[in-house]
Amino acid sequence: MKIAYFAGGYIGNIGNAFIELGCLEALKKCLSKNDELYILNCGDSFDRIFDLGNKVDTFVDMYSIKADVAVFTGMVFCKDFIQEGTIWKQCLDIFYKYNPNCKTVFFGAGVGDTTGVKTVKYLKLFLAFLKDKNCEHIITRDASSYNFFKDKITNVYKGIDMASFLHYIDIPKMCNKKFNIICDEKLVNIVKPMPTDIVLQHADVVNLRKNANYCSTSPLNYLYFLGNACKVYTNRIHGVIPSLVFGVPVKFFSKISSDRHAVLNEFPTENKDGFLILDMPTLLKRQKEQLEIMTDFLRNK
Repeated sequence: MKIAYFAGGYIGNIGNAFIELGCLEALKKCLSKNDELYILNCGDSFDRIFDLGNKVDTFVDMYSIKADVAVFTGMVFCKDFIQEGTIWKQCLDIFYKYNPNCKTVFFGAGVGDTTGVKTVKYLKLFLAFLKDKNCEHIITRDASSYNFFKDKITNVYKGIDMASFLHYIDIPKMCNKKFNIICDEKLVNIVKPMPTDIVLQHADVVNLRKNANYCSTSPLNYLYFLGNACKVYTNRIHGVIPSLVFGVPVKFFSKISSDRHAVLNEFPTENKDGFLILDMPTLLKRQKEQLEIMTDFLRNK
């Protein structure tokens, strides 16, 4: 089976890279030794090489793959994906022109804005796209996407964000955890009391912030810091999920977050002294169920 996995577009939002990496870790658990995985870069990200133990081409010719399945993940139910003239839409048009019989599946997919009128508009556009692209298999990551598609697509499963699988990446461990992370400069004057030994991260290399003392083009570098912090303070989803799955307590400022924080409603967490703590056994159970659904979606009609 040839699988075309669509990725790219994380330079402006490191959270997209976390989702892509998590989905890749999950895909590895669904593949057989005879499967071929192709990574199609359709965004603005830099060249990346992933060692999956299968055939991988980061930049591959869309004209010649002859894929059996196309896989998408993350915040794809939005205008950037479906609107004419965008990079994503142009890539999709090329891919499906030369792979017309390819089955399409979505793993941990969701919307960008869970409440806006425009969201419904683009979801309707997306529904037309899905019907035209042999797609009857969706695993959602938020309630809005699930509720919209559950009666319109044959196989819809209410799942979790694919970044939850990041803990399968072997992140080096520091001998001594002596720092805390703030993921947005907006929080510098909000976090009370201010912890010592702060790393102020900035996750957008296109629009650098002068106050940030850490920025990188590598998502693995961010995971190294998030996974080794004592505590993380954030209003960004991309700061919450990776930290939680690596066992780091998170203080989440949801009132100044985007509507995307609805994805956390699917995560088994508890609040302890104002910090989110992950219920790992429950998460592992949900992941097992989701991996079974993913494998079924990939291999069955």
